[in-house]
Amino acid sequence: HGHKGLGIIYIAQKLQEHILNKALIIGGGQERGFRSGTENVNSIIAFAKALEISLNPEKRNKVKELQKKLWMKLKNLKSVILNGPQNLENRLGGNLNLSFMDLKFNSEQLVLQLDLRGVCVSSGSACTSNKKNSEDSFIESSYVLRACHIDENIAKRAIRISLSWMNDETELEKLTEIITKLV
Repeated sequence: HGHKGLGIIYIAQKLQEHILNKALIIGGGQERGFRSGTENVNSIIAFAKALEISLNPEKRNKVKELQKKLWMKLKNLKSVILNGPQNLENRLGGNLNLSFMDLKFNSEQLVLQLDLRGVCVSSGSACTSNKKNSEDSFIESSYVLRACHIDENIAKRAIRISLSWMNDETELEKLTEIITKLV
């Protein structure tokens, strides 16, 4: 949970001479000429706090537990597929990427149906949110899922559920109830 538009780039020492000689943003020469411009100090401070919170073991463990509980609730739904590593220990704690193969509609429509019920999830990435696949009416599937060699038919039906230490089990129950009704 940080401000939009702010991130960190870590460049290994051995790569710095190859990368830092090519400016990302040309201008006043700040950051050794790599990225000119005035730093957004408020966002940097907010990012530092978000990083501090995200590294808190208690909060990380809570997110992992919520992820496990949500998957346990959803895994028995008809035709649900967990995309990515099947062992939850090998997954990023803050998300589940699921495909619902028996949907009457595509993943973008499922996202809209969930949104109408007060649940925010996503399908694909913001970069491809307006791209339609020319072959059919599906929104273009996630390039990340395609890069992971997930079958296109499965990727077209995928949604990403993001979790946070601010979520609770009541919200998991509500989400499970809503998804169960829709699929």
